[in-house]
Amino acid sequence: MFLEPENDLLYYEMKYFLLTNEKTFAKSCSASYYGKLISYCRLKITNSVKEDFYRAELFTITKFFLEKGLYLDERFPSAETMYCSDLQS
Repeated sequence: MFLEPENDLLYYEMKYFLLTNEKTFAKSCSASYYGKLISYCRLKITNSVKEDFYRAELFTITKFFLEKGLYLDERFPSAETMYCSDLQS
């Protein structure tokens, strides 16, 4: 996708691959794939390529990313968890 940024088909293929297979991935892998899609959309917007389309895609992909809680990494406690556990001790 990033090696051929002018080839939008690669974006569609990766998005389709992720949406059809994400249940088989570890949460961290899904987060990584969503991150790549988000970065690609941002790159296209920055380069003024199909700006309206990629802004809508960026919104949709980011919404999925947030709704699925992929911003939370189970390897590291969230600030809320750290502070709450400190208060309970």
